[in-house]
This record gives sequence, structure tokens and C-alpha cells, in this order.
Amino acid sequence: MSILDRLLIVTALTAALWWAVSRHRRPPGLEAFSFAALLLAVLTLALEDARWQLAPWQILAFAVAGAAAVRRWRPGRSRRWRRVIARSLLVAGLAAGGVVLLMAFVPALPEPTGPHKVGSEIFRWTDSQRPETLTANASDHRQVIVQAWYPSDASTGRAVPYFEAQGRLPGAIGGMPSFMFGSFGDIATHATLGVPISTARKTWPVLLFSPGLSLPREMYTALCADLASRGYVVVALSEPYESAVSEDRSSGRPRTPT
Repeated sequence: MSILDRLLIVTALTAALWWAVSRHRRPPGLEAFSFAALLLAVLTLALEDARWQLAPWQILAFAVAGAAAVRRWRPGRSRRWRRVIARSLLVAGLAAGGVVLLMAFVPALPEPTGPHKVGSEIFRWTDSQRPETLTANASDHRQVIVQAWYPSDASTGRAVPYFEAQGRLPGAIGGMPSFMFGSFGDIATHATLGVPISTARKTWPVLLFSPGLSLPREMYTALCADLASRGYVVVALSEPYESAVSEDRSSGRPRTPT
């Protein structure tokens, strides 16, 4: 969450609470906060990508700015029923904004506890002898995606993303709507992509990991990374059309369960 996002939330929240509990005190200050919230909402829409987590706060900013504009245009006390409706909508807006903020925070994965750095590599294996029966293209062959986690000596390089297909997630993952994973692109996985395997040993024990219940391999990132830091090579599978999401690079689309 950027500084601009935080300013929008704080300003819109302050203006909304001010309108709710003390709108007659220091009207110039309330008006300034309301229009400042509107300006910040416009800036977040213009300068940043649209994000559902900010939508309730942007709507709230437009609402308090609208209230300030109405007060300037028609000063004086409003009817009671209008105040009741306005406050009810205000409470609903604050509740919605609070709920989505709970989903906007980036989860923190525990750091691996072993003595090794962690590397990871993603492979796509195609069985040229097995036609793919679940796609419209008759020339497709069955493709299996695996991700290897392994001990490494490298500590610099491109960080491993949590979801490989972060910008192309399906409608739901593990029974939860995909919008709940909108901030997972910022998760620190404590692993580096494509670095060489550690030379501390000539061979390493290999563990084959298969997720269950249609969950994606990424849901077990912390476990796989921790095992790799302890000296194991973990090969995690993404079974096509069973794992919740696996990216098919031949089509550029994520495969989802059937």
C-alpha cells in the first residue's frame, strides 16, 4: 500500500467521522478535509492501477466531498430523515472500507529456519506421447508444471513470486474468491528464482510434493522453502485441471480445475 493510498484512507476516514459526530464544529476545516479526500481519490485513480481494496474509500471520499459541496451551495440545517439516511450510508461505507482493509494487508511468510539460502525453478514438462483431451486444440499434449525448491548459496537475484500467474488468477482459489489474493504479489517468499543449487554437497535428497484438495502448490510455499533451507530438493507438482491454478505458457492462460 503506497503513501498516497494511506493518505487517502486517513483523510477520508477523518472527514467521514467528522461529518458523523461533529459536522457543525469548524466547518472550514471539515470542508478542507472533504475536498482533500476527493483530490486524493482522483490522484489514486489517475496515477495507480484500479484496485478493489481502495474502491470503498474512493467512494467515501466522493461522498464527503459531495456533502461539503451541498453545504456550501445550500447552507443551513437539513431535514432529519436526510441526516438519518446520510449517516446510515456513512456507517455502511466505513464498515465496507474496514472489511476490505483487512484483505489488503500483505501476509508475511515465516523465514526459512535452515542453514541454506533457498532457490527455486519452474519447469514445464510435456508428454509428447499423450494428447491433451481437455482442450479444443487437437495438437495439444499433456503438460505438467512443477516447481523445484532447493538449497542454494546465492542470496541475490530475482525474488520468487508467490503466484506465478498473479495477474491472471481464476475466479476462485481453494474455495475463496481470487480478489482476496490481490495483494499476494508483494509477499516475500524468501527464495531466489533460477539461481544455482548449493555446492555444499554433490547430491541432495529429493522430496516429491503433491498438493491435495485442488489447492495450488503456491499455498505450500513456506513449507517447501523451509525444507529446501534444511538441505532438501522439494519438487512440488501442479496437476493440470486439478490444481486450483497452473499457468499454461503455450496458451498464455491459467488452467483451472474442471
